[in-house]
Amino acid sequence: MQTSHAHERQTRAGSERDPALRPDSYAKPTEGTMSSIALMNLLAVLARRKALAAIQFLRKPPTGLSTTTSLQQIQHITHPDIVRRAIKICSLKAESICADGDRKLKDTDTMIMMSASSSYSTGSELAAAISTLSYSIKDTYTQETIATRMLVASVLGSEAGIWSRLKSWKEAYFRALGSITAAEGISSFKVLDSETMAKLREIYDGAKAGLDGDVH
Repeated sequence: MQTSHAHERQTRAGSERDPALRPDSYAKPTEGTMSSIALMNLLAVLARRKALAAIQFLRKPPTGLSTTTSLQQIQHITHPDIVRRAIKICSLKAESICADGDRKLKDTDTMIMMSASSSYSTGSELAAAISTLSYSIKDTYTQETIATRMLVASVLGSEAGIWSRLKSWKEAYFRALGSITAAEGISSFKVLDSETMAKLREIYDGAKAGLDGDVH
């Protein structure tokens, strides 16, 4: 007769062997979402290089620009009004993807929870790309991105809960840490209530203990 600990270990080992239960098994963003992430990352890189605003004042194409791309095209996609519009569209997309995760999370089936985690991963990756752009441009687009930065904290917390329930300590640990860090990084807003923060710290501590081998 199996002990409960032995059963849990076998279940956990089976999960590690089964490709369907790996953290990245469902994490396959659509082409449209990948394009949105790429655009936000591109704008963030340009911002960090102090080139985002400077592009608007160029009179000739920069050295190395592809022959299939015109100066007018890059000035168009980097124009402040277009950037704001892109942020808004990408933010709505991130919220929609994460809402899909919320709907799936109501189910207790393991595979559906994994699918929920996949939605959260995709949505939070896009939201994080938007947040990175916001940090890179300092205060220029704070108003447009604050909700998305809050979304990152919330979604990572939901993911941490999923992985904690599945006893996947590494995933639970890093997502709980990311959620706490993101929430504490937005000092102007109370992103997560005290009860949620306490639960996240509990998940974080439990996952850390699991990684250290203190949880069976």
